Amino acid sequence: MSLVVTCLPSRGAEGKTVAFLEPRVPMRVMFHMSDDFSRPAKSPTPEEKKARDAARRADAAQAMLEYEKAQKAFHQNRERLRAERLAREAALMGEKCLK
Repeated sequence: MSLVVTCLPSRGAEGKTVAFLEPRVPMRVMFHMSDDFSRPAKSPTPEEKKARDAARRADAAQAMLEYEKAQKAFHQNRERLRAERLAREAALMGEKCLK
């Protein structure tokens, strides 16, 4: 692979040039002539659709279980923190009343 320096005039500045390094390699073929994109992709069979739907339902059920577990833990933690805060506030009020 060889590199070639190409000098191009920059915009708005006469006489100045900008150098670019260009690799001298042949372009790679992205598509083959045998690739036919006009035909639609093969549609899944009824068995494949059922299997895909069953997998999606199982994933959704697992996601709901995880969500419910996280929500339950969040609410339990919130109630614990609330009880601790109320106990602290009650203790402070009791100390203020005794003074």
